[in-house]
Amino acid sequence: MNATSIRRALREDYPALRKFLEREWSSNHVFVKNSEIFFWQHLDRETGLLNFLLFESDHTIHAVLGFVPYSLFSSNVPENRVFLAIWKTSSTNTAPGAGFHLYNQLHKHVDTSFIGAIGISEVALPLYQKLGYTTGVMDHFVVFNPSIPKRILTFAPDQMLPQSTVTSVEVDLTADREYVDMICLRNASPKNAEYLVNRFAEHPTYEYLSFLFSSGERSVLLVMREVNVSGSLLGRVVDAVGEYALIADCAAALREVAVQREWEYVDIYSTGLSTVSMNAGGYFVRGIGSDVVVPNYFEPFVQTNVDISFAWKNQGIPGNTVLFRGDSDQDRPNS
Repeated sequence: MNATSIRRALREDYPALRKFLEREWSSNHVFVKNSEIFFWQHLDRETGLLNFLLFESDHTIHAVLGFVPYSLFSSNVPENRVFLAIWKTSSTNTAPGAGFHLYNQLHKHVDTSFIGAIGISEVALPLYQKLGYTTGVMDHFVVFNPSIPKRILTFAPDQMLPQSTVTSVEVDLTADREYVDMICLRNASPKNAEYLVNRFAEHPTYEYLSFLFSSGERSVLLVMREVNVSGSLLGRVVDAVGEYALIADCAAALREVAVQREWEYVDIYSTGLSTVSMNAGGYFVRGIGSDVVVPNYFEPFVQTNVDISFAWKNQGIPGNTVLFRGDSDQDRPNS
């Protein structure tokens, strides 16, 4: 292999990137088949650069590292966290450590003190551990709706929910952005209303719902997405801002939303929430090896449990790190 180089990808690199992903990953990958989703997730609208680093030799791509910074959706976020996406080295690459060299160059191209990843493969997980990341498997919390027949689920255990003073109201992220900003600011969220609007309200494919859950002066806003599986519905919490601890008290209010919208259940993939408090609040905690199947794949639908691994390293603002599946690239179309 001749002299190598590492650089930030340009918009016009998409055809070469597409061919690389088709060859090294899958011809069915959404970024191969859907350029709109690719550019929405990886094009920096201000600079015209792609959020991909390329390892090249002789103008040929041998490794790529994709990333999704919070600043992609708002240049004014309080904390510009960055989440790694596709990290892949060519099967024909002969340069040692090509993927690792890309990782080492990341800080030269994006200013951040927090790097995370969600949906890590078994092959990549040991690398994150060697790099000093906090790693684990996301918790999976579920609230079942007992009032409708189960078609997505094969079985739903009985679930007694404690009484709660939490109430909910649907919120429009765009129209209510000043109030959403107040919630973010009051709870020192790394996100703001502009981030939530551009990440969710302006999504090119998915439609999201937002609900404010409150009890007295306490409040938390949950961003959710409705999923339709052959006419049967469920709700997924993909992100949240506000007082995270209040989520433990929201199970009964979430069930009310599920009943109103005729969802079989509501689920939350997260890390950083207290499993003890969530369990005490009535949530079903779907652990590793659980006999209760709560699917994660819907495009196409696969009736199996999925354990989602995560990794993060925070060298900036201290405190408990709470992440949801929408923080990275997990909540996107697959085709």
